Amino acid sequence: MAIKSMEKSFKSSLPNVKIAVDEALTFVDSNINNLSREDFFDLKLVLNELIINAVIHGNNQDITKKVSIYIEIQPENIIKTVISDEGKGYNYEELILKDNEEFSLDENGRGISLVAALIDTLTFNDMGNVVKFTKKVRIK
Repeated sequence: MAIKSMEKSFKSSLPNVKIAVDEALTFVDSNINNLSREDFFDLKLVLNELIINAVIHGNNQDITKKVSIYIEIQPENIIKTVISDEGKGYNYEELILKDNEEFSLDENGRGISLVAALIDTLTFNDMGNVVKFTKKVRIK
């Protein structure tokens, strides 16, 4: 299987998140025959969470800034994704530590832990404005 990829950039606004996620999922679904419903749902949740984080926390919903998504489908149904924003970044290590606090009742801040549980690898650049993940998906 040849590697297939897509790239998209969009203005940093919440209405654009759904459009970007839908396009990304359509790309994945059209290039992986019989993708399991569970993995499709997991990808939808992960993409929504990470892209919303980029729009809200990365770019502060500043529509003059963009969010970029790169998705690559590698052999053996491994999906590699890179999401970046034009923000100043953040201390992702501190966020992950906060995320992992036992019995956290905060309304926000649990997304990264949820994302990490649904994928195979999760990394950030040093600045904290680029997140990469991989997920090996299953076939029905």
